[in-house]
Amino acid sequence: REKKSRVSNFFHRKVDEIEGITHPNIVRLEGLGEERGGHRLLFASELMLGGNLKDALDKARKNPDLVTPTMRDGWLRQLFTALDHIHRRGFVHGEVKPANLLLSEDWVTIKLA
Repeated sequence: REKKSRVSNFFHRKVDEIEGITHPNIVRLEGLGEERGGHRLLFASELMLGGNLKDALDKARKNPDLVTPTMRDGWLRQLFTALDHIHRRGFVHGEVKPANLLLSEDWVTIKLA
């Protein structure tokens, strides 16, 4: 029980820290909760209908016309501005990878999750 409480407190502290981070290329945190009985800690985030970059790149391997150099350049610029934003505030993401980069439905906007 004590371990659960420590984990829950740690989770809530981390969420409090990231709630204050707002940027157009960082996924917005919408809410926080615990499953009944406290067995699972949950958070809700902004919905990104384009899926994640890993899946998009997998699709692009089969159909190279899906992702243009202009799109890739835009995604990189957006990612760099998001990383710069969090680094200037003293945060390190720790898991920047295609599965943690979410796309808008039109694949124009990318957000760090």
